[in-house]
Amino acid sequence: MAQLHQQTPQCADFDILLEEQLTPSFRVLVPERILGNGVVYDGFFHTIPGNWREEDGIVRGDFAVANQLVIDVAIEPGQTDISVVLGVTNTAAAGMSDVHADICAGLNHLPGDPAWCNEYFIPPVVPLDRDAQGLYWYEKLTPGKLFALTKQGWVATHPSPNEPNAEKIPPDALRPSDAWDAYACAVESADGGMWYFQAWDAPCRRCPPRPASACMHIQPFIAERLLPRARAEIQGWFGMHRGDRQSLETMLRSLGCA
Repeated sequence: MAQLHQQTPQCADFDILLEEQLTPSFRVLVPERILGNGVVYDGFFHTIPGNWREEDGIVRGDFAVANQLVIDVAIEPGQTDISVVLGVTNTAAAGMSDVHADICAGLNHLPGDPAWCNEYFIPPVVPLDRDAQGLYWYEKLTPGKLFALTKQGWVATHPSPNEPNAEKIPPDALRPSDAWDAYACAVESADGGMWYFQAWDAPCRRCPPRPASACMHIQPFIAERLLPRARAEIQGWFGMHRGDRQSLETMLRSLGCA
């Protein structure tokens, strides 16, 4: 089963080790942020300490965000993936609307203690440096290999795959999509045949890659309106898949994410 490791103690930031590996395969921030009308806190949620424990094989945690929100997370490890239930409770005096998450799924932890990267996706010739690996991610790996899954099929998310120059990013190219039409995103390994994915049972905004870090983002919708003391939840999956893109799509759709 997958093993979870928190480099930052008691925070919603996990390195995931698969199949008794010595080096993590991927990293998840659940969530990096919660956004919406009425959500005032704009810092990184995964740096806020909370209360975490393991109960019957499931890692559970909760933490408060100012006097606005309480986030609760339940993570169930699988063989090559993890399942995540993300809950959001409004603890403010006023209602919130268009509440959604920004979820980060990374292939390295830089800087970190220990620092690591998944060499299926980022070859060892790339220095173990956040900037260098972010540049490789944007200019070399994600053009033609990073996709979002919609009900109509796969959509490439690189803003300029024919000219993936981090110094010439088009204006507004790094904004999420306007449409909530995606359910998953996935990136293929450098030599093909291995995919890292995240998927949700809620409609999501597609997010393009950024050169700052080797991570893929997606923004799942949580609630159209969240009244004071109300709670809403969504479910997601993160993991590795061996095979072609069609077999990945079949697997993702079997989860009920699209």
